[in-house]
Amino acid sequence: MRIISSLVGWDKAVADYLENRRVFGRQYSQEEWMLRSLRRHLVAAHATDLDQDRFDCWRKSFKHLNANTRRVREQAVYKFCVHRRRSEPRCFLPNPLCFARRRPHAMPTIIDAA
Repeated sequence: MRIISSLVGWDKAVADYLENRRVFGRQYSQEEWMLRSLRRHLVAAHATDLDQDRFDCWRKSFKHLNANTRRVREQAVYKFCVHRRRSEPRCFLPNPLCFARRRPHAMPTIIDAA
C-alpha cells in the first residue's frame, strides 16, 4: 500500500523555491539539506505543515550546535517561508527576532617564538 504524503504542498513549495534560487547560479545544496531535515521532522511529528510549535521543536533538535550554525539554519527556513508567503499569504513565517544570536569568531592568538 502506497502512503500519500500530507506534505505535498510543502514539497511543491520547496521545489519551486530551490528552482527559483538556482536560477541565480548557486547550487543551494545546504539549503536543500536543511529543508529536507525540517521535512523529516514534520513527517515524524505527523504534521501537515510548518507552524510555530513544529519550528521550535525542530530548532531544539540542534540546540547543541554553535549559535552561528543555528542561525544559518533558522535563516534558511525563514527565507524559504518568505518566498512561500508570496504565493501563500497565510503560511507560517518565523519571527527572526527569536533566532540564535550571532557570536563573533574567536580571535587568533599570536604566539611569540621568544
